[in-house]
Amino acid sequence: MKERNNRGSPTSQVYVFDLYYKSVLNQTFNFLSSKGLEALGRQILVEFYDCESALINDVEYIEKAMLDGTKAAQATIVSHNFHKFSPYGVSGVVVIAESHVTIHTWPEYNYAAVDIFTCGDTIDPWIIQEFLKEAFNSENISSMEMKRGLFKVPKGQKLLFKPSVNLTNS
Repeated sequence: MKERNNRGSPTSQVYVFDLYYKSVLNQTFNFLSSKGLEALGRQILVEFYDCESALINDVEYIEKAMLDGTKAAQATIVSHNFHKFSPYGVSGVVVIAESHVTIHTWPEYNYAAVDIFTCGDTIDPWIIQEFLKEAFNSENISSMEMKRGLFKVPKGQKLLFKPSVNLTNS
């Protein structure tokens, strides 16, 4: 891990904290599972530092990278929309049947923020993170995973991500 450079990338101390934080999160998730709690979704918040500025300022390149990353994870793409800001920066979303992947870039800081939200366990969101890391030539990343929609599930049953019954308004 590189030390801070002139663009303000994180230091190795951030990396150590990141590893500690992931360890604590894993222990927490294991504890929740042991209590019969299951999550509807997983959300990964990713900070990409030291990216190639020209790449993360190119709306067409970002759109292709985001679509290719979601395909690599075998996600089902529903729609997508991207916008280029003036003078620089891109925001975009890929809506997937499993939820969404969003991005906001700050090329002037060589930085991109990505949110990967998946419901169920049919895809691995970490594949998308690794794909985008390579696509943006990011030298440093920081990420954290949160479990979303925690529910107590009776022993022997599973949390349904897409229930088989229709909900009606009462």
